[in-house]
Amino acid sequence: MSRSGVELVVGCEETRVEPGMRLRLLPLRCALLAGGLVTVAQGSPATPFAIGVTKLTIVRQSSTWGPRVLAATVWYPAAPRADLAARPVDDAPHARGRHCPVIVYSHGGCGGAPEAIAPLAEPLAAGGFVFVQFPHPGSTADDCVSNGPSYGRALLERPDDIVYVVNELQRLNENRASPFHATLDTNRVGIIGHSQGGQTALMMPARDPRVKATLSLSPSVAHPDSPPQVWDAIRTLQVPVMVVHGDRDATWTNEGPLKAFAALPADTPRAYLEVRGMGHTPRSAEELALILRYASALFGWYLSGDKSARSILESPTPPNVSYQRVRFP
Repeated sequence: MSRSGVELVVGCEETRVEPGMRLRLLPLRCALLAGGLVTVAQGSPATPFAIGVTKLTIVRQSSTWGPRVLAATVWYPAAPRADLAARPVDDAPHARGRHCPVIVYSHGGCGGAPEAIAPLAEPLAAGGFVFVQFPHPGSTADDCVSNGPSYGRALLERPDDIVYVVNELQRLNENRASPFHATLDTNRVGIIGHSQGGQTALMMPARDPRVKATLSLSPSVAHPDSPPQVWDAIRTLQVPVMVVHGDRDATWTNEGPLKAFAALPADTPRAYLEVRGMGHTPRSAEELALILRYASALFGWYLSGDKSARSILESPTPPNVSYQRVRFP
């Protein structure tokens, strides 16, 4: 894929995408530097959104865990201003007159740093989505268990974390005093998850009907301590799902992701992408471009009904990607 070949689609409900319009990230290497994004619209005078970023501290009381502090970072479409063209600005005014879909990111085990996910969050926010990320207690770099009963216990807390955060966003959306007032559509939620978060992404549709599509990146479903609830959720998953795996993943082979793909109900729209040369985590500019291409298309079509996004899902894949799809898109 060309370094200038990331296609982003507009996510907000009231934004119109003209036929053939694409938003491109130029140059793509800037996507790897948080705050260093430059986007332009092709074939239209429309431009991508400026990007705002804010922090929310949300505390969920779990009956099995106790208080869980969810320190959320939220990237969002901001009101147009010349000085907001490239870098996210703290607490920038929200773009108004639009109800934007929400994408929630669930990180891998021993992760959760917001700066690690900014290269994915920022272009999706510029494309019209509200992007939310927060560390899951019990799975962060400072509080991490990678196996045993505590691993499964922490994993099963994750879906409730996400539901609680989306509920809080809905409350803020309804609060006239909140900067988020009338800017969100929490009935159109997408999930992106990586590794342990990839398992979370596959569990979420069974947990919350507001989830309309999910992307599972390098899911660790073959982990010996994954609880049976993960597979129960996969076997009943009813929303469109995309599973992505790299053939150089030294952490997990493709056996687990392919098993999950095969275990989905027959009528569930689904796609499986095997990326040649990619490891457990996308690291190069080209790999990030690929994830952005398909994430923006997946959510652009299934959350916003953007036909130009559907065309990306239907188009031939780059030469380093094998693509299986059933009832998709």
